[in-house]
Amino acid sequence: MPGAEPAGPGPAVCVTVGVPLGVERRPGDGETDLGLVRLGARFWRLPLLAYELWLSAAAGVPPPHLREWGRDREIEDVDEAVGWLRRRGLLVVLTGGLAADGPVLRTCRLVPAASGADLVHLDAMAYAIWCCSDGACSLSSAVDRVAAEHGTSPASAYEAAWPGLAAILRMGGGRLDEVVAQCSSCP
Repeated sequence: MPGAEPAGPGPAVCVTVGVPLGVERRPGDGETDLGLVRLGARFWRLPLLAYELWLSAAAGVPPPHLREWGRDREIEDVDEAVGWLRRRGLLVVLTGGLAADGPVLRTCRLVPAASGADLVHLDAMAYAIWCCSDGACSLSSAVDRVAAEHGTSPASAYEAAWPGLAAILRMGGGRLDEVVAQCSSCP
């Protein structure tokens, strides 16, 4: 992937930011079809292959797996395609370390989803962050709130919750999206 991967306590994973809205079919041979994504208050129309690459990271995959996925589909320069998605805020790399992930946590919100995800088996810290995520405030605000309630630092809370948060994203129990506007209830 372009640039060095951030360092953190866990392995880096690529995660999509935004909400998939489906494919806009256009007349012709399908090469002009576009994938639609809502990112915060903005809408993107992505070339279909870029949309499929973006969707493949929805479950939080390690960067090497995303590269393999792109090569298997004969994307000419998968690193450039991933870089393009990252520069536009549609794809982020998370590590479970607050220092590395902080900028993403401040600009993204966790939108909880009722997908039948098995949230019962999460640890208490990850579940508390999921519960505090109202879909409006930044993920950083939720981490700060839970850390204060548990009498620990935000860094310790996030590192403890990271495996569970990654599982939530993998299971479809939530999606990252761009913070639209800081709400008054956020700390």
